[in-house]
Amino acid sequence: MKRLSIFFISLVFLLSCSKQPAPGNGSLEGSWKLVKVYDGGLPYLSQPSGDVIITFTANGTYSGHTMANTFSNGTFAVQDSNKITFDLPAIQSQVYEEEWGRSLFVVLGSCGLQSIHPCKPCNYTITGDQLFIDSPMRYDILLKKQ
Repeated sequence: MKRLSIFFISLVFLLSCSKQPAPGNGSLEGSWKLVKVYDGGLPYLSQPSGDVIITFTANGTYSGHTMANTFSNGTFAVQDSNKITFDLPAIQSQVYEEEWGRSLFVVLGSCGLQSIHPCKPCNYTITGDQLFIDSPMRYDILLKKQ
């Protein structure tokens, strides 16, 4: 009887465990769509007129597109499992960039925009299919896995 009680208690504990990933766990690898931009902690009221996509690879590079431009050959480095730095990508056109694309490039260029060396990295958190990048600059961004 005692063994049966221990078995049922153990079963209850195992079934009550959550399978949701903890914040900060997960892979950056893959394509992410920009779904929200925060300006000084407040969300932008405007919505983009198209998709803004960034794709991270396992070898530390990224590429993507905004509504106006395509970019490639950017590099990133993850530090301490929740900090990230970016080197600016090559932008393949000089078309005027709309506000969501500009905010993305400010986040990606945050190291180059800072007056300190080494720069303060961005913090990032992956929760489920969402990636939040908290930049030391004006903008923060929320992306959704594609």
